[in-house]
Amino acid sequence: MTRYLDNCSSCGEPQTTDVPAGRSVWPVFDLDLKPPADVAWLWPQNCVRCIGCGACWVGIGDIPRDAKQFVASPAYREVADGPWPTGFREEMAAALLAEHLGMHEFAFERHLIASWIADDEQTWLGSPESSRSLADLARTRAVQSWIAAAGDPTTEPLPRCTETAAVTVTGDVLLDNQVLVDLLRRLGQWERARAAAASARRALADTLAAWGGADGLRDDEERELVSACEVALDVEDTLIAHRICDRAHARLDLPVWIAG
Repeated sequence: MTRYLDNCSSCGEPQTTDVPAGRSVWPVFDLDLKPPADVAWLWPQNCVRCIGCGACWVGIGDIPRDAKQFVASPAYREVADGPWPTGFREEMAAALLAEHLGMHEFAFERHLIASWIADDEQTWLGSPESSRSLADLARTRAVQSWIAAAGDPTTEPLPRCTETAAVTVTGDVLLDNQVLVDLLRRLGQWERARAAAASARRALADTLAAWGGADGLRDDEERELVSACEVALDVEDTLIAHRICDRAHARLDLPVWIAG
């Protein structure tokens, strides 16, 4: 862990900040891209809170300069000062700030990580109902952020293949599609999950067609990605058919750059 002095880029308050000295590299993920539990909060680095204005963000010196007015509002304070577990609360507050600033992709990322934190707390504390409720709240907000950024593939066809999608919320469009399926399944929204899965399969087929089929994949990373998405959707279809909303505890082999 490295500790250094930094100033909040929104209010200017000086404070010390701890940053992990190094991050592990891992090649396997669950269906919502959650890495192994012991490193889950390091991808990406977890959010911190300014001791002055209360703004939550990844990096005290990276808080948007126009955040100061919103972080003083009752809407923000209700979340940032709410009775939620440390870690979860900061992620949700950062996501709320990001949504206010129109940064829906960043908000999605923070909501997703908040759901991991709540899931882990549920495991550590013996599955308390409150933790499951918090995880579902974060997943619900993550879906909303996903749709705000990229549209709603459960209600209308969207050009969501790698070659045509306008935005990505995870860094790769095919993974975007997969994560949405898993979030909806975990929420027990079965019809929407099925629609999202069908959209994800269309996107996968369209991507392969654009690349010239499986033989046209350029390198091992593309093959890993396509194969992982195919496997994930097969698993999702089975879980959805049996109406299973628990974590899959799958082990998807994905390119290492996903963890960067």
